[in-house]
Amino acid sequence: MKNLLIFLLLGLLGLSSLKAQETQNDSIAPMQLEEPNRFDFIIQRSLLLGSADSMAVLKNSSGSWFLGLGFKLPIAHNRLGVRVQPGINWLKFNHAQNDTSKSFPNSRNDYSVQRHRLAYVELPVGIYYNITLDEERNPKAFVEAGGFVGYGFDFVLKTKETTLRDQGVTTKTNNLPDVEPLRYGLYGRVGYRWLALHVSYRMTDVFEQFVTDIDGTVTTTPYPIFPSVQFGVTVLL
Repeated sequence: MKNLLIFLLLGLLGLSSLKAQETQNDSIAPMQLEEPNRFDFIIQRSLLLGSADSMAVLKNSSGSWFLGLGFKLPIAHNRLGVRVQPGINWLKFNHAQNDTSKSFPNSRNDYSVQRHRLAYVELPVGIYYNITLDEERNPKAFVEAGGFVGYGFDFVLKTKETTLRDQGVTTKTNNLPDVEPLRYGLYGRVGYRWLALHVSYRMTDVFEQFVTDIDGTVTTTPYPIFPSVQFGVTVLL
């Protein structure tokens, strides 16, 4: 009987010791890392690079604004992946008015403002590589390259002038003809966390260079070639 009591006491002590060890192991178990963020709100501002053909464009105020959502699809441990970025791109071309050789949109140079504004639904898709990651495996330094395609839905020419009676007159011309609705090209980014430098190359013309007249003949239009390269900043929130 005495031996049985000793055996039971040793068993209870063993169970208590095992339970204490499990509790200690649970307390020092590694913390689970949070799932990396896979969604971004994208704001992008780009300016024109290069010169325009046969026209004076104010490059410091011409370019584009892009607003969209980014969806990241990781491929390899959040190092490599695909970013899909549906959004809207507003292109703006401000034309200089003090150039006597100006011929586009017309030869008048007495406007205070003469601006093309073109809007596109756009889908950039790129492959990114995260060079460095933080403790939660969110990207720090990264590079990205891909392409974009868009389709235009709003083409406007806006002018402002002052009359002889010092009255301001603003004119908006909607549904501009001969605008190339399809837009596509290539882009690249290099960034750190939420800020990146961006460069893009448009592979299409802004305006159609050949149109068909009513009699069926094909004629060359007076539309110039706009700069194809843009450089700017991307913010990923």
